[in-house]
Parts: sequence; structure tokens; C-alpha cells
Amino acid sequence: MIRPILTSGLLLGLIACAEPQEVINTAPTANPYQTNNMVLSLAVDAQTSSENLSYSWVLLNDGTLLGDSQNLDITSFVDQYEGEQIVLLSVSDGVNVYSQNFTVDFGVTSDVDNPPTAKFNSSVLSGVVPLNVTFDASGSSDDKLISEYSWSINNEDIPGKKIDYQFDVANNYVVILTVMDSSGQTHSAEQIISATQVGVDNFPVARYIVNNDSPTIVDGQPVTVIFDASTSSDDGTIASYSWQVNNQTSSDSKPSFNFTEPGTFNVSLTVTDNIGQTHSVNDTIVVGELTNVPESISIQASTTSAIAPASITFSTNGSLISEPNPVYVWRINNNTLNEQSNSLTHEFTQAGNFEVIVSTTNQKNEIISNQISVSITPAVVVNIKPTADIDADTTSGVAPLAVNFNANNATDSDGSVAGYKWIVNGVTQGTNNSFTQMYNTPGTYTVSLVVTDNEGLDSDQVSQSITVTQGNNALPICDMADDTNPYCKADFSTDDNDDGWGWENEASCIFVDGPADPNPGSCELEVITPGAGNSSNRITYMGQPLYLSGFNIAWFGFAGDVGNGVDTNQLRQAIADLKQAGGNTLRWWIHTDGSLTPAWNNGLISGPGNNFITDMTTALDIALEEGVYIVPSLWSFDMLNGNAFRNPPVDDNYNLLTQNNVLQSYLDNALVPMVTQLNDHPALVAWELFNEPENMTESWFADRDTVNTNQANALTLEHIQVATAKMAATIHQTAIDNGQVALVTTGSKSMGKYNSDVAGGTNLYSDAALMALNNNDPLSVLDFYQPHYYNNEGKQGDWSPFHHDASYWNVDKPIVVGEFYVNDGLKNNNSQPLKAQYEDLNTEDMCLKLVEGGYAGGWAWQWNEYAAEIKSCLNPINIDLGPGSDEIMQ
Repeated sequence: MIRPILTSGLLLGLIACAEPQEVINTAPTANPYQTNNMVLSLAVDAQTSSENLSYSWVLLNDGTLLGDSQNLDITSFVDQYEGEQIVLLSVSDGVNVYSQNFTVDFGVTSDVDNPPTAKFNSSVLSGVVPLNVTFDASGSSDDKLISEYSWSINNEDIPGKKIDYQFDVANNYVVILTVMDSSGQTHSAEQIISATQVGVDNFPVARYIVNNDSPTIVDGQPVTVIFDASTSSDDGTIASYSWQVNNQTSSDSKPSFNFTEPGTFNVSLTVTDNIGQTHSVNDTIVVGELTNVPESISIQASTTSAIAPASITFSTNGSLISEPNPVYVWRINNNTLNEQSNSLTHEFTQAGNFEVIVSTTNQKNEIISNQISVSITPAVVVNIKPTADIDADTTSGVAPLAVNFNANNATDSDGSVAGYKWIVNGVTQGTNNSFTQMYNTPGTYTVSLVVTDNEGLDSDQVSQSITVTQGNNALPICDMADDTNPYCKADFSTDDNDDGWGWENEASCIFVDGPADPNPGSCELEVITPGAGNSSNRITYMGQPLYLSGFNIAWFGFAGDVGNGVDTNQLRQAIADLKQAGGNTLRWWIHTDGSLTPAWNNGLISGPGNNFITDMTTALDIALEEGVYIVPSLWSFDMLNGNAFRNPPVDDNYNLLTQNNVLQSYLDNALVPMVTQLNDHPALVAWELFNEPENMTESWFADRDTVNTNQANALTLEHIQVATAKMAATIHQTAIDNGQVALVTTGSKSMGKYNSDVAGGTNLYSDAALMALNNNDPLSVLDFYQPHYYNNEGKQGDWSPFHHDASYWNVDKPIVVGEFYVNDGLKNNNSQPLKAQYEDLNTEDMCLKLVEGGYAGGWAWQWNEYAAEIKSCLNPINIDLGPGSDEIMQ
């Protein structure tokens, strides 16, 4: 049985006198003891942290479950039970259960009856009149029962445990709570409420807090209490502090006072404001005393055995330490670590047996320690087979047929591919990464491949079937092009016997009379000269050529990524995926629809927006760490989306595009500061002004996005051109003023429709067009074009950058394709190739097609939906993209 022993009237120590029992290593243990009206169980389990243990406290007299948490508060039971009662404590870790009977004192029916303790919270401590405050005395307590709550406020007496009160006159009010127990004993607590008035120099309010609400002298050791007056307030400033505590004085705002004996001591704080007005608060602090405290430190581990490398968390939950703010020292095999908190997470990288030791110093300056053993075993490394993959440039054709095979897509997840075996008819014919086989006779053939990893393990064998047919010198086939926007390539004019017939140069063409020509083996085609553009296949940034290969983020939270803190975890993951795919550039939407940035005031833009510069700097710094680039896309056509809940309203954005004074407020107050503070960051490779702004002029947009009827169809392409020209000129001029160079682009909806004059569209963004709308300012131009491509705007491929080289568009700037699906089926969650009347393209073909076509980059749509497909598109690119953002300045 465990019996309590009363020590100093406050502490009940529990001494165990029980028969010895067999100890099971994995069972938890408990060392319960009682202080006043609280029983505390110090549960310890080598395998389970104390917060993961389960508890039950059962009164053996009648079987009542008193509680199921680690601590048992008996306050609520003092009216049901009196004196000493036998309680069964059970502690379980889910496998083993530890049980123990002991005696709990529910209050002796004698003359001992402690007074209650008054304690309350206020919803606010200060404010402007009329000031409404809620006062809650739920924190008050008594060893038996509180029978009455009474509040004294402004000479009013108000009953109740929780009340609401309105202060109508500016003043400092002392709010006093008095509680009475069932024996008529009372206790009071007070707080000061400062009700102020606008335009009046109000008196200061003296307030303080302490770091220890229940300071206790343990075994005769003095206790130090820190008093903190930082919660004092004034509508000006606090100029000085004056303390008197236990015959000690201080003028610090946060002094420390020592207590060497128990008792109730007066506390006085006077504060003086900057014009000499003062206010004082007088209170008491009660210092208790304990002797023979059973102090201990416990230690638990998330696991005590693991395979290297292993991260293990240790905790001291359940420790009983007299020091109110203990500092812990952690050691592993006598090596001291830097951690000083009550928990430790450590990465064990090597196998072995380790002793984890934690120690601290109690209030008596004694060292208390404990330790736990951890066993780390070495990892068993299993070599995983490599995976063979055959890529053939063709799988069928007319004899004689040469087929080129390669194993570029063979992989090894835990190493590298080191060897190759190309097998034909059971015989190894090649041992290199690539292999060529000539077929002179019609038939069906099989080529097989086995690859070997760097540890000598072979893959499973894979095979590819090749079909070879006999030619008959038939009439060559010439496919009809769309004569409204004609284009064809050599791939679409074929001759099944490769005898010199057929269309062999890549040129635009239309039919004159097609295969109706009476001469066998020929057809007549009228050649049209393709575009003679000199578009560069690189942009130039800081004097270095770059190919911008990557993808659109485009947002983590629509219109909310910048201005409210950057989601650095998602940004780092996007960058990691970009680098894994071999890319170097992210396109990221910033203002988008203006929901968060920039800042507005009375219909004009007043600044970039809260935290805009800070958030962008954070994102660019992360990009610089990884050597990649970011293109911030400022506005999207969503800025005219009729969202009634957005602030600012859509009307403000409409005025930005149509009214010069509103646009100028954006240029002066937002764009200039943004460029001034961010443009020289190496990771900001270019500024994008708009995402598909032309949508805002089309009727479908007005219908879909419920644009205000007064604005529907009222926005013109010229409005967009003017805004584009002025924004481009502002960015260029600001960069020049700061001795820098800035690159500017905009994300047009379609190359053929809005960026070129050769395919039935109009180049809205030519130098001549933009300069003409901005007083012929030569800085109003774009540095590279950035069209988007989707099949709904592709006229079956006539406007497709994947089926036309960059030179076709007859422009003199680099072209980066800013958005495109990496296959035609992403919207329907399938893997259909990009279909056009000229040529179907699969995912792995598309990004490489832009490289081969002379474009300066491509950004696939969109990472947060199609990350896996995007990687498949980017990975085949095997060119020098240029220096990374971390190298560009070197």
C-alpha cells in the first residue's frame, strides 16, 4: 500500500511499501504523489512517450472512474468524498499495463479549511470609450466550493461568475473580484482597465506580470521571481518605472527580486509617462515552501532501435523539477550537444549502441540526470535491377530499311547504367548505348536489349518489333494542306519506294492540281517561301545567352502567393522538380487579379502592396540558391473577372487599363519601386506584363466572367497595347536610371493571331505598334515575344509553334513559348498526343521540338497539375541552357 506523508502542510509524498514484483522491460512505471488537491502521476515508459500513454484513476470504494489523464485534479470531488480514499492508478502503453493502489486525501473533515483563490481574465485591458469588456472568474478555485462571485467596478457591485461591462468615460478603473467559499472565507483579485479617449492625453496604466505565479522555496533554497512591467501602457510613452517589492527597490522595467523565506509580500509599481503623469498598482505575492520534494527527470524515445540512418526524438515529459525554467544538457556517448530544451531530435547516421543522457540543475543547484540506451543497426542495401528501354527512330518501313536504336531512356534507380547488350536472333550485336541494324528483306524482326548496372546486375530483357515491307514504286502521296493558311512538311509528302520522288525540302506548299497530273510518279506543288524571320534561339541576359526551359508554377494559391508570406516549402519543391527535369526557369503569377497586390487608395494605386518586396526577395533568394530563374507574370486577364467579393472591385482594374491617371499611379507608385528594388536580383530574368490580356476584349470572356455590362466588350486591343507600351517603357527607364538592364515580355494568347503578320493574324506587339502608342518612345518595346499555344487557338496546327520553326513567323525577336499542354489529353486526364493536321506529337517530343525549331525557350502548363508529364517533356532536352542565376554575375 502507498500512504501519504504530509510535509509542510503542502506536499504529500507517496512512499511505496509493496511486495517485490517481476519487472517487464517494456512495461511503463509510475511514481504518483499528491500536492494539495492535485495528484500527479510521473509515468515512464522506455518505448512510449508519456503523452502517448493511457491512464485510469478508479476509486476502489465504489468503482467510480475519477479521470483518464496523466494528472488527477480532485477539486471537483471534495463534495462527494472526504478524507483518505484508496485509488487504483493504471498506466498502459497499448501492450503492457502497470497498476498500483495508493491513498488519496480528498480533504480531512477537520477544522482545516483553506480560503479560496480569486483569479479572473479580461477580454481586453485597454481601449477607446465606449469600451466593452468581458470578465471571467472561471480560474478561481477553492479546496471545497466557491459559493459567491462579486465584482466591484466604478462603485457598482455586480454578481456573477462571468459578466460584461461597458466603460463610457475615459479613466483608469480598478476592477475587483471577490470570491467567497462555503465557509464564508473570501479572497480578492484586481486588474486595471484603461478606458481612453481619442485626442486626450490619458494617464498611464501600471501593470505587470511575473514569470512564476507560485514561487516556492524548495528545501530552503531562495527563489527568484522576474517582474515584467512591459504590459504597462500609455497613449504617449512610459518614461520611468519604480518598484518596491519585499523591501527591495528597482527602476528597471523588468527587475528580478529574491525571496529567502515564505510569506505574503507587498508589491508596488509606479509608472510615469512622458509628460509626468503617474499611475500605481499595489498587490501582493505569496511565496510558498516545500521540503523533501521527490525530484526526478524522465527520458523517453520515439524508438530505441532503428536502422541507420534514423531520426529519433527524445523527450523529458513527466519530469518533476523544482527549477521553474530548467536548462537541459543532452549528451550522446559523452558528446555534449547544442540542444538545451526539454526535447531532442537526433539523426543517427552510423550503426552502434548509444547512451543518450539528459541532465539539468534543480532549484537547489543539484544535478539530476537520466539516460536511455539506443541500438542502431546497419542498413541492408539491396541492389535494384536496372530497367532497359528501347527507342527506335522507326518501327516499320520499306526494304532496304536502316533502323537506329538507342537506350537513352534506360534507368537504374539506385545507381547508373554501365553496360548494354543488343541482341538479334540470340546473338549480341552491339554493346554501346546506340545500335543500327540494316534490313534488306521484307519480314518481321525483333531486337532485344539487356542493360547492366554499375554493380553488375542485369535488367530484364525488353524487345522491339520491326516490320519491313516490299516497295512497288507507287505514285507518291501528297497530303492536302489548308489552303487558307497553307503549310506542309516533307513528312507529309511520301513515296513508298524512296526512288527520288516525293517532297524533300521543308517548305510551305499548296496544291495546284495534286495527284491529277497524268505523269505517273509525280505531283505538282507550288512552293511558297517560308517566313524569313531572324529570331534568335537564345535570349541575352547580363551579356550571356540563355535558353529558358521550364514550366508554369503558375500559382500555389490563386492571386495570393505574394503579399501574405511566401509558401517556401512549395516553392522549393517546384524548384527541385524543375532541376530534376533539367530546366532553369519558373513562370509565376504575381498580382494576377489584384486581390492581394498592389495596394489601392481612393481609386488609385498607392504602392506595391504589403510585404510585396519582402516576399519577392525571399522567393528570388531561394531561386538563386538553386541557380534557377523566375519570370514574375504581373497581371492576368482575370483582373476583369466579375468577382463581387474581391477587393479592390473589378471597376478599379478596368480603370487601370482605360484611364491614364490610374495607370500612371501604378507606374509611379508600384512598378517603379518594384523594379528599383528587385530588378538587379540575378534570379529575376525578365518581367512579364500580362497573361493573355487579349481575352478581355473577346465576347466569350464577358459572358463567362460576368464583367460589368458597362465594360463588356468596351475594352479594346488598343487599351492593352497602350498599357503594355507604358509599362515596358517604365521598366526599361527605371533600370537605366539605376545603371541596369531589364528584360520585358508579355504573354500573348497566340503567336499566329497576336504576335505575327504572316499567318492571318496581326503582331500587336511589334516595336512600331507599341512605340506609336507611346509618343514614339523607343523604350516602349518588348525584349522577346512570349506567345501561348492551345489547340483551341491553333487552327488545327496552323498557328502551332510545334509545327512551324521560329523563322516562319518572320519576326526579329527571340520567341519563348510561355504556355502549352505537353499533350492534347491533359484536360481529360489521358495521354493523347498533341494532334494537328500536320503531325501528332507525344509528350516527350514537344519540348525538344521547340529546341529544334529555333525557339528561345518553352514553359509547359502547369506544375501543380501536371508535374510528371512536364518532366517527361523537359527531360529529353540535352543542350547547354546557359549559366544559372548563381553563375550569371561571375
